[in-house]
Amino acid sequence: MIIFDFFSLIVILGALAAEAVFYPGFWQAKAHISIETILTLYAAYLAIFVITKKQNPQRRSWTLKVIAIILFIFSSILYFFEYRYFPNYSFSHFHLNPLGLAFAFSILAIFIYRPTVKKSILLTFSTYLLIVFALANLPAVIGDSVSGLTYAISTRNQTYNQKLAQEIGPDYDYFQFVNSIVKEDETIMLPPWQLPWRHTGDFNYARYFLYPRKVVNGQLTLLPSETNYVLLTSETENGMDKDYPIWPNFPVKAEEIIIYNFNDNTSQIITKNYDPKDWLGKHPWGLIKIK
Repeated sequence: MIIFDFFSLIVILGALAAEAVFYPGFWQAKAHISIETILTLYAAYLAIFVITKKQNPQRRSWTLKVIAIILFIFSSILYFFEYRYFPNYSFSHFHLNPLGLAFAFSILAIFIYRPTVKKSILLTFSTYLLIVFALANLPAVIGDSVSGLTYAISTRNQTYNQKLAQEIGPDYDYFQFVNSIVKEDETIMLPPWQLPWRHTGDFNYARYFLYPRKVVNGQLTLLPSETNYVLLTSETENGMDKDYPIWPNFPVKAEEIIIYNFNDNTSQIITKNYDPKDWLGKHPWGLIKIK
């Protein structure tokens, strides 16, 4: 039975290794069974084995304990990269899924210590499930916490505006450019709140950065009478559109067109009326001052 006990452990660790190394959802794609189902079946088997065979949880190999600690530390490091940089960073760079390693750590934990609950298979099984899924989340919590702490330390000398620029990206720089041009008592027309203007057309999102300036959503081919400026954008929904839909997509009588350069935060003033046909393929961003 001891040989079978270790054989079952090798099988479940092999299943988790496939999930960690090949790709998340490997077993779902290959065998139409989720890794969570496999873990649940193993927890049920282990609960039955422990209760019926009365295994002593104190006599377990130190080798397994060391492996469990290594898996915990390694999966925590991978989760650190996930939270510090971007989701799927670990798999895209190291071809390792941290969740698979975290599950391997939690499986080793219950295999090594095997708690029993009132000698009940059902209660022991429920406890094992709780331990497996709770411990599997522990490396993620550690990775997230360390990532947040290191980020806070690395940005401790930055100003609030610098932190916003780093977190939000080009949107923040663009809205700061708009604020530098438009007076606080003037009105800015945004694109319609519809695709592809997911950011610049979002009334609540834009208002956060542009307040106390008044912002209004425009309509296709219609310019509200109280407008002082119109956002000039080339926003796309997925960044892959070849045409980069321009807003406004209709001619506007303009006093000047102010083109914003994201690369060096500079602007260029062009004194002419606005015609979207003049800007096709140029991906302009900036402001149009109404005549």
